[in-house]
Amino acid sequence: MCDNYFFTSISKFVEGINQTHTDIDKAFLYFEGNELFKNKYEKQCMKPIFIELIDKKNNPTYISHKEILDIYDGQLVVSYNENNKRKIDPIKKDSLFKMTINFEKKQFNGNTYYNSIIREVTNTKNRDKIRDQVTDYVYIENDLPEDAFIDIA
Repeated sequence: MCDNYFFTSISKFVEGINQTHTDIDKAFLYFEGNELFKNKYEKQCMKPIFIELIDKKNNPTYISHKEILDIYDGQLVVSYNENNKRKIDPIKKDSLFKMTINFEKKQFNGNTYYNSIIREVTNTKNRDKIRDQVTDYVYIENDLPEDAFIDIA
């Protein structure tokens, strides 16, 4: 369970990844269907538990759930508009899904966007391994140094 969330859109996610990784071609964001929810703006929201980045030379970079929690100081939540390519069948809500995001920037009516699609994860080994590495977010507050306090004696 996580009490700290980092909300972002698909476009902001891509921009953030491009700041820390070079030549990324696409990303696969794996998430649980039963964790989907709508935010106050009626956008669908998902919580990635595993990320696979593919660069332009087809080399993968994997980001585990623990690393996601560390990078975003809590659970990453990606919001998107639901459409025919980004819709979950309610009957399959207990499945693991992956959103594929192509990093090629597109323009429409002055808006920048990135093509994406959601598919069910059907590879049993991948599904089980991804689910097995999910961890809880633990916030650790470090002690302040003693010289930070004024002695009022």
